[in-house]
Amino acid sequence: MDCEAEGPPTSIISRAECNLSQVIFMNVQRFYKPNTDIQCTFCRGKNFASRSKDWIGIFKVGWKTTREYCSWILAWTSVDDAVLFKAYFLPKDDDYYQFCYVDYKGEARGTSIPFQFSNIPEDDDDILMVTTEMEMRTDKEKVELKKIVENLTKENTQLQEKVSSLQNETQAQAERIQNLQDELLSSSTKMQKLEKNYMAESDNKIKKMGELHMTIANLEAEVKRLKDECKRKMEAERTIVRQLKTQLKSAEETMQDLERQLAQQKSKMEAERTIVRQLKTHLQSAEETMQDLERQLAQQKDICRQQGEEVLTLRSALELIEEDLKDVYKYGSSNSSTRRRP
Repeated sequence: MDCEAEGPPTSIISRAECNLSQVIFMNVQRFYKPNTDIQCTFCRGKNFASRSKDWIGIFKVGWKTTREYCSWILAWTSVDDAVLFKAYFLPKDDDYYQFCYVDYKGEARGTSIPFQFSNIPEDDDDILMVTTEMEMRTDKEKVELKKIVENLTKENTQLQEKVSSLQNETQAQAERIQNLQDELLSSSTKMQKLEKNYMAESDNKIKKMGELHMTIANLEAEVKRLKDECKRKMEAERTIVRQLKTQLKSAEETMQDLERQLAQQKSKMEAERTIVRQLKTHLQSAEETMQDLERQLAQQKDICRQQGEEVLTLRSALELIEEDLKDVYKYGSSNSSTRRRP
């Protein structure tokens, strides 16, 4: 890699060895008016990490390495993935040129379709005669150059179609995220109501447990007193002692039932909290997926298919969430029925 004091980082790696599908150039015109500023718009792929020394250059069609640039500008300083080439630094001839994105190591990562710095011709015959330099080349050079131009044009058209498809997918993903947010808000509201009801029920049960403990303490004291009296009145008080023991056992069983109910309530609350956490996880995952989609507008068709599979996975997760919410609704209804019992 070369890195001159006043130049961009370049490399001797040939164009054929570089991965040119990581950056896509958009809205590239076939002709740019001479002596005017031109704007270059591009889009980085999902898995491409840009660096501060990345740059965009203008290369003459047929270039071999990134050392052959004609003009350049840093890509890191761009706003909304667009840079502006000043007219002063642009080529002055009407040969074929193209944009090229070069990373900090001097390796090409994406190229545009060819274009010329020339006034727009009036018809197709003029397009074939826009430059006298091309007429001076051999027939073999013209054929090779025309083939390169056709291949680059076809490649750019395919990438533009992929960008449009990914934009539609991003919009659909945004709508699904909004639906998940609405469901999360609804679930959170229901969760708050359930927590409020649970707290009220818990307070009542704790109060009852306190009363039962006091009752048990009083009964135990009474049993002790009766046992002392039984020493003097064993035969006469046996019936009373048996009755008190029965009451004590009943009170203990009641307390155990209340404790089991309290444990069941806590278990159900934990399950509902788990549902909410799962909803939040699904929402976060969907947001991350949307951000990824916004950065991967240039991915290949197989990446689009993977995104489709992720959409199916989210739909399945949403169906599971809806089933879980139905269970929560049934549980809320059953709790309401339980509270109305005498």
